[in-house]
Amino acid sequence: MESISADGEPCVIYTGESEQFSAEYHVITGQGIFESREAVEADRVTLEFLTPARIKSNGRFRDDIDFEMLVRALLRRIMALSYFHCGQEPELDYRGLVKRARQNVRKVGDSSRWHDWSRYSRRQDTRLMMGGIRGKVAFEGDLHEFMPLLLLGEYIHVGKGTAFGLGKYEICGR
Repeated sequence: MESISADGEPCVIYTGESEQFSAEYHVITGQGIFESREAVEADRVTLEFLTPARIKSNGRFRDDIDFEMLVRALLRRIMALSYFHCGQEPELDYRGLVKRARQNVRKVGDSSRWHDWSRYSRRQDTRLMMGGIRGKVAFEGDLHEFMPLLLLGEYIHVGKGTAFGLGKYEICGR
């Protein structure tokens, strides 16, 4: 088993032969993620959703997301992880970020499509639909303050079903 640093450097943390964990491992921090990327000054970014992203707006899953919806979903994910794993919510200007996302960034390309996927739930004894969008979505505008959110999102995923690997995306272009 390996730990991967923010810049992609692997480090073995467990082997089956020794059945012991290594004392050496990588810790990924927000600052480390931000510093591991070349230039984060961007006025255009393309995200490629590799696994279905289940982003809700107005009570329904969306097959066409805009930047405001994406930022809202990322902020919800960050706040939930911070609250449950750190015992506190991050000090973020949630409303201000959402307002600036709506006003300053627009979608300029979208080749994403709805992708149906299902899984069986033993607890509910039924098959659950877990579809979401896959493909590329491009945004343009004043993205500087949003780049840390977008970079972190590559690691923590976005939307519903992240525990099942959903909502994985990569920044594939600027």
